[in-house]
Amino acid sequence: MYIDTFSAVLTNAGLCPETIVTDGCIHRCGTVGKERGKDGAYVLYPDPPISGHYWNYRTGEDASWSEATGRSFSPEERSRVQSIQDGRQKRENDIAASAVIRAQRILATSQLPPPDHPYFVKKGISVVGGIRYLKDGRLVLPLGDAANKVQSLQFITPDGEKRFLSGGTVRGGSFLIPGDDTILYIAEGYATGASIHAASGHAVLIAFCCSNLCPVAAIARSHFPDSRIVLCADNDHETFARRGKNPGLDHATIAARAIHGRLALPVFKTPAGKSDFNDLATSEGLEAVQACLEAAAEPIFLEAAGGPPTTARHPLVALSASAFLSYTFCKREYLLDPILPTQGLALIYAPRGLGKTFLALSIACGVALGMPALRWKVAQPRKVLFVDGEMQGWMMQERLQGILQGFGDILPETLRVVTPDCQPDFIPNLGTPEGQASLEPLLDGVELVILDNLATLCRVGKENESESWLPIQDWLLSLRRRGIAVIVIHHANKSGGQRGTSSREDVMDTVIALRPPKEHTAQDGATFEVHIEKSRGVAGDALEPFMATLVAEGGTFRWTTQDINADRDSVFALKEQGLSVRTIADQTGLSKSAVQRIIASREWPAAPTESSRKSPAGVSRRPNPKDWDAGTAPPAGTFLDMD
Repeated sequence: MYIDTFSAVLTNAGLCPETIVTDGCIHRCGTVGKERGKDGAYVLYPDPPISGHYWNYRTGEDASWSEATGRSFSPEERSRVQSIQDGRQKRENDIAASAVIRAQRILATSQLPPPDHPYFVKKGISVVGGIRYLKDGRLVLPLGDAANKVQSLQFITPDGEKRFLSGGTVRGGSFLIPGDDTILYIAEGYATGASIHAASGHAVLIAFCCSNLCPVAAIARSHFPDSRIVLCADNDHETFARRGKNPGLDHATIAARAIHGRLALPVFKTPAGKSDFNDLATSEGLEAVQACLEAAAEPIFLEAAGGPPTTARHPLVALSASAFLSYTFCKREYLLDPILPTQGLALIYAPRGLGKTFLALSIACGVALGMPALRWKVAQPRKVLFVDGEMQGWMMQERLQGILQGFGDILPETLRVVTPDCQPDFIPNLGTPEGQASLEPLLDGVELVILDNLATLCRVGKENESESWLPIQDWLLSLRRRGIAVIVIHHANKSGGQRGTSSREDVMDTVIALRPPKEHTAQDGATFEVHIEKSRGVAGDALEPFMATLVAEGGTFRWTTQDINADRDSVFALKEQGLSVRTIADQTGLSKSAVQRIIASREWPAAPTESSRKSPAGVSRRPNPKDWDAGTAPPAGTFLDMD
């Protein structure tokens, strides 16, 4: 009975075993489309509870099965299962260790392969990397582990049939084709990697199968932390047509996302019978390979950037607790210390004409130069892309020049500006996949993107509808996953809050409101209060508001700042003395509205009740206008404070 159940599981996974053997050993078998091949394997253990495992190397499927699924184990069964698993693990470790010894012996008898080997001729490739050759005509590729020690071998026959060394460990093993490692490509097969290397001159890691792309990519990221890593997917479109899965694309996508890498996909004029970059090289030439490599993008942009439409699914990745705790995330650093971390998302909003573009340009220059912006520190220069959506070119040029003069007249080579007047056409709508893809070629190495402003650059739907924001939010989150921080400049509404749906603020790490001082006029220029309304992981004095003023002297722009809190303390002290708003304003130099706003920010003792207003016998009290009847004059000698 259990054999029939396990057989159905294998069939559903695309495996085609002739018979099922229950002996606890691994048995190779065919797969759908290659029924006589050896691209599948299974093992079925007879010990109760009966369980098994299976692998489809063509689709990357790797899963376990147990007849006890859905019921609880008794303590005796759990103990027996644990004992069986420990024994299996020990046997597998012994087998793997033995395979390493055999691999070393085989390599010791190998030699350099002839350049006219039938496999090289068939694939149209040259001898690259440390590939070896055996006397029986087979090619041999060593699989190196994370320490670059041989853990297994792959054999390739003259007609292209591939086999791994029996008992050897494949997971995490890779083969390096040396080259320029500023860009590191990761591919499945040797011929595919050789074609990519020939087209690019860059280093290539061979992962041998799609299910090994993720482990190899994780190791590569730790060994090449500064390299751009591109996952070169096999486009298994014919497998998808038969089984609804594109394993090459799916696994490459997951790997690229896991390490914040990019994804490249071969695009064929006639795709029938073709799936990888070697197929592309032999059918259309290395120039076609190079074009697809140059179009590599973060996975979400693949189709919009010119890749073929694909319905391949990108499954969610669930990590075990141990895998999650050992996952390598980017170290938390700050672009603007302490309010904006690397990979941070920020929203800065203000009323029209208050100077938010001046502030945005100043932040861009400060981050690009590695110099402070307002009160925020910048540890080192970063590459910045400033995207302007509305300002005239000459005005943007004038403002940028004045701001840079304020920074010492240093020209930052790490700052790039996109502005409408310099485009051959209009700036595309960044709220659409096509618009977002148009920005892709400019994002190489960028760590901060500033969008000024949301209304002109992201023209999607109604501002008050959260659904209209979702395509932009997804794009911003994808940039964050790639290590890019984004500052979005936006308008305030009539009541002073940010204009449109409040759901924009949910995804932001930082939200900053620029508020005009009361009685502010256009003649006052860029003068505003800076209020940090939201900043994840930041507390204390760093969140205190302050006043910022842009001072222009002979075409040079510099910012000055002053505490609002100092004024607040003075106002509180004078208020406690019982002074009026007008008197406090005169003594502090603040406007009456500013004094009123500061007073309103603090809770004060409740106003006295009517009974408490009665003065003790013999003591006169200050007259209250409410005590007089309407239309009558106050008593003679009464002085009123109309504040």
